[in-house]
Amino acid sequence: MLPLFWVMVPLIIISISWAAVIRAVGDTRSMMLIGLGSQLVVAMPVSWLLGVVAGYGLAGVVAGMTSGWLVRTLLSRWRLSRVAALHPPEVGKRRAA
Repeated sequence: MLPLFWVMVPLIIISISWAAVIRAVGDTRSMMLIGLGSQLVVAMPVSWLLGVVAGYGLAGVVAGMTSGWLVRTLLSRWRLSRVAALHPPEVGKRRAA
């Protein structure tokens, strides 16, 4: 079970970092939907299936939560690429004084 935590923690860190960038440019709704969707559609059902139905117990629940964070990280990365395309960096431009 401990190796699953070593997989889950980097996913959490990356996902939260990308979500902060996306929220900083004003896109809060998509991150809310990604967070809710990944937990309600992926993490909870997979945790229940692996932990209760398949009989893996706590290890199954941790695997389900890891799958939820994986989906959340992938969706956050997808959304970050879309937001970056909409807001290109202003390189070399000077701000008015």
